[in-house]
Amino acid sequence: MLVVAIIIAEVLFWVLLFGGLAVRYIAGMKSVGMVMLALTPAIDLILLALTYADLSGGGHSKFVHGLSAFYIGYSLALGPVAIKAMDQRAVKRFGGHQPEPRAESTYAEQLSLWKRALVGSAVTIVLLAIGVAIVGAQGSFWLLYWTITAVFVPISWWFIGPYRELKKTR
Repeated sequence: MLVVAIIIAEVLFWVLLFGGLAVRYIAGMKSVGMVMLALTPAIDLILLALTYADLSGGGHSKFVHGLSAFYIGYSLALGPVAIKAMDQRAVKRFGGHQPEPRAESTYAEQLSLWKRALVGSAVTIVLLAIGVAIVGAQGSFWLLYWTITAVFVPISWWFIGPYRELKKTR
């Protein structure tokens, strides 16, 4: 059931994003569109409540509980970046402006995204720790597994993003 909730949360994020942009720029109802965009974090809160409710009734964590925490942490950290990027594209597309060619990625952009990955991992670890508190240490294998994953994602991200860009400039 929780897997379905994660999939629904992802679909709802994009529905609210594209719907909010359509209402804002195509229908001309800017405030309604802004409300739809502002509601995207509410999806994460509902998913979080479902995750903790499932944990409190089970006794042992499952893979999907950790996945849910990871999804929420990174959605909160990177969701605003996705919304801003799509909003800029919508302005160019529906505002009568020609889209500018995509510039090469810079070290500063990659560093900013990496910092957001750090935030995403930090939020994920906090959410996982709350899950461990709910089920206890004995039932928390998958939560600890995802904690290790949350630690290593920003380390990997550093080498894929900022470090690679830094090496290009040398």
